[in-house]
Amino acid sequence: MSQALRICFLSAEVAPFAKVGGLADVAGSLPKAIHALGNEIFLVLPKYGIVDDAGQEIERTDIGPLEVRMGSRDISLEVWRGRLPGSDVAVYFLGNDALFEKGVYADPETGQGYASNTERFVAFSIGSLELLRALGKPVDVIHLNDNHVGLVPLYLKHRYADDPVLKDAATLITIHNLAYQGAFPVEEYPILGLPDQLASPGSSIEACGQVNMLKAGLMESNVISTVSETYSREIQTEEHGAGLDEVLRCRRDVLSGILNGADYSVWDPQVDDLLPHRYGPDRMEDKAENKKVLLETVGLPADRARDVPLIGIISRLVEQKGFDILEEALPEILGMDLQIVVLGTGEERYHRSLTEAAETHPDRLAVRLAFDNGLAHLIEAGSDMFLMPSRFEPSGLNQIYSLRYGAVPVVRATGGLADTIVDYEEAGANGFVFKAYEAEALTEAVRRAVECYRDTAAWSALVQRGMRLDFSWGASARKYVELYREAKKILVGRARQSSA
Repeated sequence: MSQALRICFLSAEVAPFAKVGGLADVAGSLPKAIHALGNEIFLVLPKYGIVDDAGQEIERTDIGPLEVRMGSRDISLEVWRGRLPGSDVAVYFLGNDALFEKGVYADPETGQGYASNTERFVAFSIGSLELLRALGKPVDVIHLNDNHVGLVPLYLKHRYADDPVLKDAATLITIHNLAYQGAFPVEEYPILGLPDQLASPGSSIEACGQVNMLKAGLMESNVISTVSETYSREIQTEEHGAGLDEVLRCRRDVLSGILNGADYSVWDPQVDDLLPHRYGPDRMEDKAENKKVLLETVGLPADRARDVPLIGIISRLVEQKGFDILEEALPEILGMDLQIVVLGTGEERYHRSLTEAAETHPDRLAVRLAFDNGLAHLIEAGSDMFLMPSRFEPSGLNQIYSLRYGAVPVVRATGGLADTIVDYEEAGANGFVFKAYEAEALTEAVRRAVECYRDTAAWSALVQRGMRLDFSWGASARKYVELYREAKKILVGRARQSSA
């Protein structure tokens, strides 16, 4: 049996403590699956103001305060501790009320990103390493997630190369969404406290005249992963590479795609405490009851609930998620005999157009511009279909949740959507898939789904097949452990080369 590993998992958001998107769901579930394989793993997260509102028990530790040197000044971080619900996996929180304000990336009241985000995540990166030093026990791997902690490998290299706790720590960085890179003007570089020459053009941290935290992580980490096999190929192309495709092609030998999994202890209608009626593939009459509750909750007529399909959408309302082609297709889609419920927030353009469409079609479209976890679970349970027309989708989790809840996915073939959803006209079908990023292709996919819904036997078979699929974390967690061992092997190999 392979020796157990000790892993530190760094993420800017972790469910249920602080959530903005899918990264939080991954961070709140993957570590539990890695721990279940016999490894020691713990997480580190900033203690934003919303952590206090999450309803989870955390306590202040006697560690620290940690002193973090940023440029010419020091910042103190208090250390708090909790656990991932339903597990023994520890979560450490780094607190500084002046730095880590209420929200994760943006002010919840205004929706505006914090001007201090660079400073916040630099402090989080250095503070996490200082926490490891304070804990005093070496880790085998530091698992980095997205740009927010992309500088960690450079700090290991330039600040902590001889530190007895950190010098043998390998690094893996996971790209959850390449579009978000943590780029900022070179004028802010001094707060990083790294050697001046690293900011020069062509360095591992510079891209397009800016400091780029994600590029640093991609260039300096021992191994790289992303959240689906298809996305790992897409991001090496100019179309989907967001300006970093050349970097990723250069590092393709250490780049892997591992599909995100679902935490079925949270996302399964048979155990979901947030539903008015639990159900499963052998008890579908209660799904119909959830649909009635959902229609009443959002104000759509329920008198034809059995005959008219309900499409659910839970998303950030942004172009990446396909809302430009949905906006164009919506008039024709609303002309079909169906209903739609939308939950999410995003760009004002889509707030306005969706609200206007709902006012024009109050019997067919309901829009809730909010983040509402309870309503999100009810939408999965009450919907007959789930729509994800994304321009790109690194992994996607809602299509996986939807399968388990019997809401048949209608998706565009990109990233993780292409890896999980098989079109109705193919063997092993579990949904409806369109390829062209066009309103016409989206409309036709919805039309095919609506037509299938009218065939009760065919629809029931499609729903049942999806509900019985297993996208749990077990297989993906084992792949991550293999990558951790590969990262250690690469680190040891480099050390031997440098000492030869």
